[in-house]
Amino acid sequence: MTRTLSATLAALLVVIAAFFAAAPSFAAANRYASPTGTSTVCTAAAPCSLVTAVQNAAPGDTVLLTSGTYPTVTIKAGKATVAAPVVVKPAPGASPVLGSTKVYAANTVWNDIYSRSTFYTYGSGITVDRMHIDGSGIFVRSANVIVRNSTFENGSSIDGIQVGGTTNGLIENNRVQNYDQNIDNGLHADCIQVFESTKVTLRGNVLKNCYNAGIQFSPGAGDGMSDITVESNFVSGCIVVTADCRGGSVADFREVTASNLYIRNNTFENGALRVGGAANTVFDRNIVSYLSSCTSPMTNTIVEAWNTKLCKTPSLLNQQGNVQGAP
Repeated sequence: MTRTLSATLAALLVVIAAFFAAAPSFAAANRYASPTGTSTVCTAAAPCSLVTAVQNAAPGDTVLLTSGTYPTVTIKAGKATVAAPVVVKPAPGASPVLGSTKVYAANTVWNDIYSRSTFYTYGSGITVDRMHIDGSGIFVRSANVIVRNSTFENGSSIDGIQVGGTTNGLIENNRVQNYDQNIDNGLHADCIQVFESTKVTLRGNVLKNCYNAGIQFSPGAGDGMSDITVESNFVSGCIVVTADCRGGSVADFREVTASNLYIRNNTFENGALRVGGAANTVFDRNIVSYLSSCTSPMTNTIVEAWNTKLCKTPSLLNQQGNVQGAP
């Protein structure tokens, strides 16, 4: 009986394995969108709107954008998962221009997108890679967002990258440049501004010629922020002082509602560096062209110059590895 039972079980396993081998697999599909698309099938011959294409895409699908200027859209939902995100990118040979876009659809990946308008992330797990925004900026408002390898430039009275209300954000290997203050809208122009966020990393970015600051930590509504890492960035203020860039701070990390700041291995030049006031600030192995405060926390840092009207030398110069000099 034992031999018969074993044979029966073996035969059953063979049947089950054959069933799964024969089960159909659903390959990820390409879905097409156009600025004037009205279809629901999202083919190259009958493209959908951007909203329909993204919201109806199955996990793992790719949305291909055809040429043209897209309207202002809000993408409210989607089916993408962490394991199978939906990728949005230009169709081969196409040159789409995105209009102002708000993305609530989680786990979407936006590759090689060009825009002259604002781009907002409201869904979790959004990745932006190789984006180029000319004349506006990106606003990160959700958790688990990555913005990398992108260029943001030539905005007026707007931030290049603004991070607010975010957890687990990564801003990496971007170039942000040439933001002026020429529009009277009550806003100031920073290359990167961060407020009310936790566990955010700014790494390997090149930031320059932003009217107010290269990096600005702000209070927002006053709810605070913590665990912010700023590392291996090259940050420059106004390289040439003009009406478009009059020389604000190269970076301002003094926000008193912030805590646990890790600022290391950066270069800050062509502007005043302001640091001190936030709880548990580590400022280590940086190069600073001009230090605005005589009591700034720092270790292993090179300081080229400082505000000599406030003190003869900063309090921590020539100790804890800090020296005066130029790289």
